[in-house]
Amino acid sequence: MQLVVGANYFSRKRKMFEQVVGFAKFSEFLVVASAEPGGRSLELQVSLDGYHFAAGQFPRGMHPETHAYTILESSTKSLFIHMTMSEDPFYGNILKSNSNGTYFGLSIENVNRNDAGFVDFEKMIGLDGIALINIVSNTAEAKISRKKKLQTRITHNDGSTWKPLTPPKVDSQGRPYECNTARCALHLHGYTERLDPRATFSSPSVVGLIMAVGNVGEELAPYQDSDTFLSRDGGFTWEEIHKDAHLWEFGDSGSILVIVNDEEPTDYLLFSTDQGLSWREYKFSKDKIRIRFVVTVTSDTSRRFILMGSYPKSSGSV
Repeated sequence: MQLVVGANYFSRKRKMFEQVVGFAKFSEFLVVASAEPGGRSLELQVSLDGYHFAAGQFPRGMHPETHAYTILESSTKSLFIHMTMSEDPFYGNILKSNSNGTYFGLSIENVNRNDAGFVDFEKMIGLDGIALINIVSNTAEAKISRKKKLQTRITHNDGSTWKPLTPPKVDSQGRPYECNTARCALHLHGYTERLDPRATFSSPSVVGLIMAVGNVGEELAPYQDSDTFLSRDGGFTWEEIHKDAHLWEFGDSGSILVIVNDEEPTDYLLFSTDQGLSWREYKFSKDKIRIRFVVTVTSDTSRRFILMGSYPKSSGSV
């Protein structure tokens, strides 16, 4: 596959690369993975204008020709790349570039990814510089047991430093958490476990609000043992808003929050009109349904929501 650049509706064309493996376009970067003649090595080419490209320069031992990599969401004048350092189990390092995307430095090590190449990395929508990741805390043990222990980290300075999430002092029922050591933190289930790729921690219509499923402890617990949490200040402080894992959706520019049980069939949902300070119940069916998706318009500005799921004894969807 060739990459061709054309001006004036391609009346003038110029071939930029002969063997293109793939490419991606972000807010200011055009990233191209091109194979060298013979196809034995891979170069990462970056451009700011689509005409002038430069090869990415990486730290020693972390070059694309020897490691799989994933281009991460990049919108803050820096390019983020996840470089796979282990494939059994999968995890790797996040690299951050300079302003023109050509020189990369290490941001954080041992970040979780799955076998499809998706990474537990998500930037907050609406506030630049905030991102959430999950790291593998037991890399040596995981190579033997094949079981990863995950911990969540957050950055408020665009990947320069990462820190654990500060846990709430009490749960949604006002009781203190059993975990009370210095290693206790809030851990969240990330993108690699998400059934609906459209679901996000945050929304462009309500700046600063984050919703997620997780637990307070020394490591991330299984999804079915997790609860639902909310932050109103970009991840600095957190509150448990309900026991059990829930699906969530934002509506009416953040004026409405909707959550529905994601562990078992249900016939009702909960909604809030004060950013999760209080919740009201709405019964949507006479029979219980196993809800899989909560959908609204992409901008999260509508007051209408669609619930999609199936009846427990039926193979069809509703």
